[in-house]
Amino acid sequence: MNEKDVARKIPLAQRLSMDAYTSSYFKEIYKYISILYDNCLFNNNGTHNLPFVDTTKIEKALRFADILSHSLVEAHRTKSFEIISKIAAFHSDNPYFKMIGSAVINRLGIFAADNLISQGVHLPLDREIESSIKKSFQRTTIDGLFFTDKQYELYQSLITSNTLSFAGPTSMGKSFVINEYIKHIVFGNAKKNIVLIVPTRALISQSTLKLKNELRDEIDGNQYKIVTTSYMLRGGIDHSKGYVFVLTPERLVSLISTCPDIIIDYIFVDEAQKLTIKNDTRSLVTYSAIEQTLNLNPNAKLFFSSPNLSNPEVFNDLFNRDHAKVYRSIEGATAQNLYFIDLLNNKFSYVDKNKLIDIDNVNQTYTSVNDLIFQINKGKSKIIYTGGIDNTLSRTRDFLRYIKKLQSNKKPQNFDLASQVREFVHTGYELAEAIEYGVAFHFGNLPQAIRDLIEYNFKIGNIDYLFCTSTLLEGVNLPARSVFILTSKKGTRYFEPVDFWNLAGRAGRLAIELAGDIFCVKDESGTWNDKAVKNLILSNKNEIELTPSFYLNDSKRIKELEQIIKTGSTEGIQNSEFLRTLSDMVRIDTLRTDKANNLPLINYFRNNGNNDILHYALKSIDNINIPTHILLANSHIAINSQHNAFNCIRNYSIDELKLSWNPKNEEIKEKLALIFNIYQIDKYSKGLNRLNFNSIPYYAVILTKWMHGNTLSEIISDAIVYYISNRKNIYLSDKTQEPFDQNNSIHITKLVNDTIKDIELKIGYQLQNYISHYCQLLSLVFENNPGANWSQFIEFGSNDPIVWQLQFMGFSRHCAIFLKKNFPKHLKYDQENNQLYILNRAEIKSKVKQNKLYWLEIQALL
Repeated sequence: MNEKDVARKIPLAQRLSMDAYTSSYFKEIYKYISILYDNCLFNNNGTHNLPFVDTTKIEKALRFADILSHSLVEAHRTKSFEIISKIAAFHSDNPYFKMIGSAVINRLGIFAADNLISQGVHLPLDREIESSIKKSFQRTTIDGLFFTDKQYELYQSLITSNTLSFAGPTSMGKSFVINEYIKHIVFGNAKKNIVLIVPTRALISQSTLKLKNELRDEIDGNQYKIVTTSYMLRGGIDHSKGYVFVLTPERLVSLISTCPDIIIDYIFVDEAQKLTIKNDTRSLVTYSAIEQTLNLNPNAKLFFSSPNLSNPEVFNDLFNRDHAKVYRSIEGATAQNLYFIDLLNNKFSYVDKNKLIDIDNVNQTYTSVNDLIFQINKGKSKIIYTGGIDNTLSRTRDFLRYIKKLQSNKKPQNFDLASQVREFVHTGYELAEAIEYGVAFHFGNLPQAIRDLIEYNFKIGNIDYLFCTSTLLEGVNLPARSVFILTSKKGTRYFEPVDFWNLAGRAGRLAIELAGDIFCVKDESGTWNDKAVKNLILSNKNEIELTPSFYLNDSKRIKELEQIIKTGSTEGIQNSEFLRTLSDMVRIDTLRTDKANNLPLINYFRNNGNNDILHYALKSIDNINIPTHILLANSHIAINSQHNAFNCIRNYSIDELKLSWNPKNEEIKEKLALIFNIYQIDKYSKGLNRLNFNSIPYYAVILTKWMHGNTLSEIISDAIVYYISNRKNIYLSDKTQEPFDQNNSIHITKLVNDTIKDIELKIGYQLQNYISHYCQLLSLVFENNPGANWSQFIEFGSNDPIVWQLQFMGFSRHCAIFLKKNFPKHLKYDQENNQLYILNRAEIKSKVKQNKLYWLEIQALL
């Protein structure tokens, strides 16, 4: 068949779009509208008034957009939408633009964007019919909302697959499709058990609230239950209902360890790229959680969601899934424009594929990054990525000083928000004043309640400027009109391309605007060097390949892994905690002889000629006599540490070991000292944030208050008293230290952040892991009455069963404590049946003001 015959077989619309996309005239027209858009963006403060536009070229551009929208090629369709989004910035009132723009949006199936330009537009009859037919198929469970074309394709792939790995840009709306599919399962007649794995506890809260709202009838009708921790199943599984488990990898491991007989029908892995983060121990925990669940439930349907990878099949291959499918799209639901601004050399560029194109017509003066943040897209939401917590705080302070000099007014509608922050945390916490000006900061050490408050008020427009760390990469659904990226680093390391594009993908809010803008800004040396520009800004976001984190391609790392397995020593090894965890996982898997031939980890080392590692691993485990299920459930604790504790415990009586239900500070100190000794924590705890025996008195104070349900503000106030009475120094971001001053807001903010970090990381993760393991060993060795489980007290921040039960219902710790304190007469606890009944729900809802920190939760869950 010759070229002419091939060309005849290509549909006319496809041929037209191919010719248009490659034509030099199209490139000229596209460059023209891009210049107009840039001029509007940088020189007119986002206004629609440009001095002159060539309407003929605009009409030609719109014609190209219409042609390209008929293509099946995603790059053509994406370019079509980009044209419409750019012209909308300066030509939105033109009737011809409205008609073509509406036609293109309907043709692409981005129906949520139609109301932004289609007012008063009547499409030709054939287009109206096409749109109506498409909407009838792409309708969702939410009235008035429709899948985009790509979302619908993904949804159809989900319901027809047993295993599917799918990848797409951040703005595609993958999480929305997952939620719709979960609802499709729940609305069916069969009761199924569904696991949604999310990377952080913050996302448990976000996902659970959303699902509880959307599945209210099924939950109220006792057909389904949403579970966020294995503690909620201590009464056993009710086989008459289905379960939706929303869990972190750690909590999933706990679930299958506690309830190994539970049948899991569906597993959804959100943010699956977390499996590929190099030298990250949580990537190993995520792998282990999925692998263990699949071993117990080989017939479970499995779905992986990840950003725009070019090889999403890597996750199917990792777990050896038969008949696995892949879905990939590069088409988002908003257009995005990427710029590099070098303020040190006063140079503005836009990114065109793998090239920086100079913008020569920037007439407005921008002398600082604050000028850019304040003036560009003025009045619209902005995310400012600044790297670590210290940079985030210093950049926020600097910007706050900047807008005060401009005599910007405070936002009266935010005064209540600021008061809540002062009440919940401390009166001197810097976030409160920032919020009064519509500014906030966002990072992992913020209390979850405050993060929720910030995210909600950012979405509704009360907060305009959000300075943040990489927390926003953890799946938090928070897009903005503009994203400013002020550094190429994530902590001390450079971004990986997948993380950079995941962050950049936050630009553009579906149904609010057609496009988002990303500004990579260099205003200090070291923030963006030439290598970072090349590897990140100029990288091809559609050609990102990832490999699982334990695929070690470096012979040095393989030798180091072998050394750890043989000797148990991590001396002189970088990122040793990752290799230590990996070595323990290999050692444990060699014990699982009945499964060893099918375990991905074992297969990887065997297939890559590393049988020596497997030999040494098996040999090193000879004298380990802890049950395998306990080892599997606790891979974050070194095997040798577990082994030592197991042997030591048998030398004590239960009365010396068991934990009381109402512990006081002295008992907590005593038991922590015991746990540190038997686990040899000082020997096995590694890294900057490692636990320290000498800090036990401090840990005991925090633990006492946390487990007895003290509020965060009470814990902070006590910490301040401790610093003042002991004349302690506060360590600041530049490694200097100063005598603590309770009237210095910077000191207060640092103390608050350090305290929250200790509660979240050292108490709520590291110590909880050891205490949980300790309680497991007590139950194993002393079967009857092993005492209280302090791990549960830490998990729920209370030793009060009523507070636990409220959290079982979905309430956060702070909200549960608030309800217990303020509405005790409405809470009836049946101790015999371990059930809590909430009376007069309407009265509770009516008494909590709408602007209160607790209002959103209470409205959603009562």
